[in-house]
Amino acid sequence: MTRPEKLTGSNGATALRKKGALRKKGTSPKLVTSGVLLGMASAISTPALAGDVLVYIGEGGVSEGYTNFGAAVGKTIVSQAVLPADLSPFDCVVLPANGAGFSPATTAALTDYANGGGRIVAAAEWSDFPSPISAMNGLASALGSGMSVNPADLSCNFHTTMNIDPSSFTDGVTSLVMACSSEVVVSGTAESLFRSANEGVTMAGAEQIGSGWLFLLGDSNVLSDNSDNGYTEHDNGVLAANFCGAIADAEIMKDYRHTDVCFEQDNDLDGLFDEDPVDDIDNDGDGQIDEDAAECPDGEGDGLPNTSLGTLLPPVGADGFLVEAVVKRKDDTVSSYNPGQYYAVSTVEVLDDVETLTITEDFGNCTLEEGLSALNPPAGTGGGSVAIVEVDADGVAAQIANAKSPNVQVTDEMVVATLDDVPAGSTILMYVKFGPGLKGEEFPGAASCENETTVETASNIASDTATLHVLEK
Repeated sequence: MTRPEKLTGSNGATALRKKGALRKKGTSPKLVTSGVLLGMASAISTPALAGDVLVYIGEGGVSEGYTNFGAAVGKTIVSQAVLPADLSPFDCVVLPANGAGFSPATTAALTDYANGGGRIVAAAEWSDFPSPISAMNGLASALGSGMSVNPADLSCNFHTTMNIDPSSFTDGVTSLVMACSSEVVVSGTAESLFRSANEGVTMAGAEQIGSGWLFLLGDSNVLSDNSDNGYTEHDNGVLAANFCGAIADAEIMKDYRHTDVCFEQDNDLDGLFDEDPVDDIDNDGDGQIDEDAAECPDGEGDGLPNTSLGTLLPPVGADGFLVEAVVKRKDDTVSSYNPGQYYAVSTVEVLDDVETLTITEDFGNCTLEEGLSALNPPAGTGGGSVAIVEVDADGVAAQIANAKSPNVQVTDEMVVATLDDVPAGSTILMYVKFGPGLKGEEFPGAASCENETTVETASNIASDTATLHVLEK
């Protein structure tokens, strides 16, 4: 998954930049925050493929049974001591504390498998078993991973940990049963998944390798049948399903923003951006002159348009954002909001090729029920109320649709945008602009409303919600 990366902007404010899906390199447009990282995204999952799960017990592998694992992920477990020549039919490969070290041929096969989209679950052990630790570290290094296993004896004997880190791979996981474990060190693009109950030290991590994933664990019991009551009374099975069951199509994250929004525009509708700058020349040969210059000039000297994704409204709690009502003292009516206009923003990271992506924002609770927000401009009166934006690998944000586009439908309570043939690695944002819904009305006191966005693919659906709070200034 792609996590938000906390940076410091040139004005000294804390900034939040979203890395591209599939961890593309490059900067992202500026998004100023109040120093609070957003919550993790909701993930859309596609049905698991028909492939089996390989438990590779060769080269010193020690399998304590994976019947419960297979039931949790809904797949057949194939346990083999000889690595198959073709790993592509397998949706997941489990390496259970293999202590003999992986041969160059095995390492090459696993590398090709991960780069091609396969998922590897590499389980080491605690410090009394140095051989599996060495083997898993050698594999992680060969894969180019930023993870490694540090020998330790964390929270020994069967124990329950509730130190679960936020990730799409820990969705639905609140407690896990572990045995003695080593530490898993995460760096670079790797993420911690859960930590020991007593020491709070990372015991498992995940990192994208090519188009696939490596999951590195400091203990093999958490996923084997020898996990005490982990599969029956805790969430070991949920973790297994997150690792090797469903595969994420996309992730969604929702928030509210205001000011300094700037996107590149396709002014002549030819599918190109910034190809005809102001120079009195018809650069694109379309018979028009200077019609498609950059809307956001280069301000950083890197030759790229200085596009901006806006500033987060002040956060309130886990998913809330604040606007202030300016109230007239003489009659207690609302003259304006601070800020006077703001955007509900839905960020969708596409992790796999999607034939049709539908983004639906339901803001009726804010506009029709609570009356706190007003679509700006109203539905049917202009294209500026909605902007569909795509962010490329260089961090440049280009507007690809608006409220007048044929693939966007706008009413007083919702927006529905449909995008076809969206490739993996795309970052799509939908901006819906609002103004003060209480303007001219008596201020009712502190109030709030919910705005929900749903993202749907051909067979799956996920959503995220942001709450708008209106308080008197």
